[in-house]
Amino acid sequence: MNEWRQTTIVVCTIIVGAIAFATLMHFDHTAFRADMRAGHAALREEMGADHASMRAGHAEIHALLSSIDRRIARIEGHLFGIEIPQDTENGE
Repeated sequence: MNEWRQTTIVVCTIIVGAIAFATLMHFDHTAFRADMRAGHAALREEMGADHASMRAGHAEIHALLSSIDRRIARIEGHLFGIEIPQDTENGE
């Protein structure tokens, strides 16, 4: 009977310890998730500003390349004797 009591005490101690550990891990996990969400929100905000800046730069580059393409077409047309009208919309 004494062995059974000791075994029961050991098992109960392990169970209570596991419950305590799980409870502590849950609180730690909750705090970790809150920190991760705050960090994620900050990164999204920062990346959003960077993305807007990159889109503006992309639009400028696209406009410049389109202008260069039109100029090249006029030069090629001139070389082959084809008159390509100047783009009056952009003043080129």
